[in-house]
Amino acid sequence: MNDLRYAFRQLLKNPGFTALPYKDPGRLAQVFWQNEKTREQSVWVSPPDFVDLKNQSTAFEEIAGWRPWDFIDRQDEEPVRMKGAAISTNLFAALGVQPFLGRTFLPEEAQATNSQVVILSHGFWQRRFGSDPGIVGQIVRFSDNSYIVVGVTAPDFTFPTEPTLQLEPDLFIPLTWFSDGRDSRNSLSVHVLARLKPGIGLEQAQAEASTIALRLAKQYPASNTDRGMRVMLLHDSLVGQARPALLILFGAVSFVLLIACANVANLLLARAASRGREIAVRSALGATRFRLLCQFLTESLLLCVLGAVAGLLLAGWVLKLVISILPQNFPRIVEIHVDPWVLGFTAAITLLAGLVLGTVPALQSAKSDLSNSLMKGEWGLFGGSSRSWFRSLLVVAEVALALVLLVGAGLLVKSYWLVTHTDLGFNPENVLSVACWPDQSKYPKRDDYYAELFQRVQRLPGAQSFAVVDYLPLLGGDTSYDFTVEGHPSPERDRDQMAHVRGVSADYFRVLQIPVARGRPFSENDTGQSERVVTINQALARHYFGGEDPVGHILNLNGPRKVVGVVGDVKPNGFESLVVPEIYVPFKQWYPIGLQLIVRTDERSKNLASNLRAEILAMNRTDPVAGIRALEQILSGQVAPRRFNAILLGSFAALGLLIAVVGIYGVISYSVSQRTHEIGVRMALGAQSREVIKLVIKQGMTLALAGVATGLTGALAITRVMSSLLYGVKPTDATTYGGLSLLLVVVACLACLVPARRAAKVDPMEALRYE
Repeated sequence: MNDLRYAFRQLLKNPGFTALPYKDPGRLAQVFWQNEKTREQSVWVSPPDFVDLKNQSTAFEEIAGWRPWDFIDRQDEEPVRMKGAAISTNLFAALGVQPFLGRTFLPEEAQATNSQVVILSHGFWQRRFGSDPGIVGQIVRFSDNSYIVVGVTAPDFTFPTEPTLQLEPDLFIPLTWFSDGRDSRNSLSVHVLARLKPGIGLEQAQAEASTIALRLAKQYPASNTDRGMRVMLLHDSLVGQARPALLILFGAVSFVLLIACANVANLLLARAASRGREIAVRSALGATRFRLLCQFLTESLLLCVLGAVAGLLLAGWVLKLVISILPQNFPRIVEIHVDPWVLGFTAAITLLAGLVLGTVPALQSAKSDLSNSLMKGEWGLFGGSSRSWFRSLLVVAEVALALVLLVGAGLLVKSYWLVTHTDLGFNPENVLSVACWPDQSKYPKRDDYYAELFQRVQRLPGAQSFAVVDYLPLLGGDTSYDFTVEGHPSPERDRDQMAHVRGVSADYFRVLQIPVARGRPFSENDTGQSERVVTINQALARHYFGGEDPVGHILNLNGPRKVVGVVGDVKPNGFESLVVPEIYVPFKQWYPIGLQLIVRTDERSKNLASNLRAEILAMNRTDPVAGIRALEQILSGQVAPRRFNAILLGSFAALGLLIAVVGIYGVISYSVSQRTHEIGVRMALGAQSREVIKLVIKQGMTLALAGVATGLTGALAITRVMSSLLYGVKPTDATTYGGLSLLLVVVACLACLVPARRAAKVDPMEALRYE
């Protein structure tokens, strides 16, 4: 207690990854499709391939499948679209989870005639049915179908889906197959989840899946040629993409902690040196080295505990801030909170830091000469102390670690800038998008629905131009089709002879401002009764026509179609996607089921979204209006992970730089105060102020430059692990390294300048009397 009270007085005098929530998650795996030639991958497989895998595999204890399945709730005046999933009856068994109420599906409920049963998510059960304990057995109605509720999922149940899908189902129904051809081997529509048998490793399961894929390729060459199967642990699938970023951010936190510890250690060493006479007196009065060690440890532990408490008080606010900038598809975002593990880790780090920070100055004091300390205490940091090299080493370490953080943050910021300034091939600014689904009972002819829709949109104030498209760029889901060109040799059947196909209306290229390079865009005269035509992009023109003008050629795509135009290339799925061959078809000649309406708006129009929603709802009150989104909003969501990494690592780098600069300033200021007598002697002997400033700055810059050199070496080694997070920039980017090194040198020089100017103003007579 005496040590604790004394420590308080001294401080007042000198202020200054969890497992997945499933049974035995290490045995859960995902099976997905991969093209063995192009290495293109998809998390989906075809329904027949899923059935064959389930029937032929012996490495898995359970194989389950699921696919998204939307529902419409018409309980309120305005219908609401809800997310759901059609799942294999054994999916819950594969995950090893039990329902909160009721039961899971029975095998016989997978038959189409027996599938009118539903399981509710726990959250939906609470919101929609007020946590009714008697919900099991009740009949509920969604999407004009009646379902018997057989169960409610557990409160902590999380659906095992990739964060990119952003799917957390409210409803589950048994998975059944379509009989109209939609579930062919060319339809990649089922997500496969499997549980490995005990004792079966991932490599053995992969070997079996590859064998089955080769067997299917021989049996069904038209659809399964080059189609492989890959097996991945579910944990890697769900959180694997976030792992590199999390590891780098954890490293950044560790670097900031090390910089702070080095800074505090240097200050404690300097403080211990200034207390040399006090420690010598206590030793002379009988204090043992162990007693002195306990005092230093008590002070440092108290300092660390106070810092930890302050950090925990700020943790709640900082955590909310971090979550607010996290990408919406970040894995397990709802589970991020301060829990006992976090508190335990904080306590361990606090204890470790306190022990280390207290031991170092204690050892220094133990080695000091008692008689010398009694006479004049510890001499300056740079002025004759045999242990000044250790304090200098700490400053060098601070600067080096700060530079590593700065370089890492600089690379991520530059990558983010390059990504967001990539040419998409179209202009997403001031463009709204919304899905439109014709009411078949009100509009038997689809063309009548879109004709009325166009008339309504045209009357809206602020709508400059508008169009419809079946697969909007940025949203994914593009469908590829085989095609041939008359008069050109047909290539072998592989992915190279396929192209993305989009059904669009006449003003599509005008709305997105996609340039027409040759020929003409579509017109209102391109209808279902007119000549069949297509427009192709420049990538397809280059690949299949070379220097020949494609306009006028006949392209076979579900029948012959005349090429009437060539348009600019577009990145189909955002900034980082690759340009691929694309074919555009007039939507009246393509007959997609649903379309996306896109509207280019006036910048001053503020109410267009609400007005657009009202017009669509007026045409179809039986189906919900999907969320109206700006294309810029969609793009912002796509780059959110890069933005998050850049912001967070940049914040850590700025904090590390600030701590390092404070450390340099503190060390140089202490050096000046300890060398006041020496400086007075120099000035009394004729030294000019600028020479004193030069002397002090030289001392600080020597340490800073040594730290920069060390930091560059460390950055070259460490930033190589960041290559998967970079875009358009190498881990060894010379501009980033050089610019940030110069920044650190300039900031360090400014930190040295303040104590240097103070040293230059020392009165020689006062300095000569200084002790």
